[in-house]
Amino acid sequence: MSLTTLRAPLIALSALPLLAACYVVPVHPDGRVYPPAGTTVGAPAHPAPAAQPAAQPVAPPAPVIFTARLYPSNEAAARTGIIAGTVTSPSDGRGIFSIAYQGDQLSGEATRTSSGGLHAGIANASSPRGAFVRCNYRMTNATQGIGECLFNDGARFQLHLGG
Repeated sequence: MSLTTLRAPLIALSALPLLAACYVVPVHPDGRVYPPAGTTVGAPAHPAPAAQPAAQPVAPPAPVIFTARLYPSNEAAARTGIIAGTVTSPSDGRGIFSIAYQGDQLSGEATRTSSGGLHAGIANASSPRGAFVRCNYRMTNATQGIGECLFNDGARFQLHLGG
């Protein structure tokens, strides 16, 4: 065997250690790399997880505002006449009770005292000048109720809620 015949195989064998850390990447004629085996062209190699819809916070129900009308039922109340107020209820069994009486603004709360089929409650309010009222009421349906209110000066009123 001649040296020229052995020259080509020797050159190839001597280049082998230089190519040991390299690998071949198949390329399209336009320079794009072929995708790895087993993938679909145009599809991501690892599909992104489906987007979860963002949880929307649930707004609490709007408060219900009941009109409170108080009609005199004794002489002390008759001197004042008919008065009006409000009960603002956030639908959790408690509400804010507000009423004007003889120049004072009374405020407090109304709370249901019963459960089941009876819808009774108590409403209390007071003013910074010392006036106060206590009302007992019973809801006759979802938007109306009746009751009685007694003020600290002895004035007694029939209470009508809603309407």
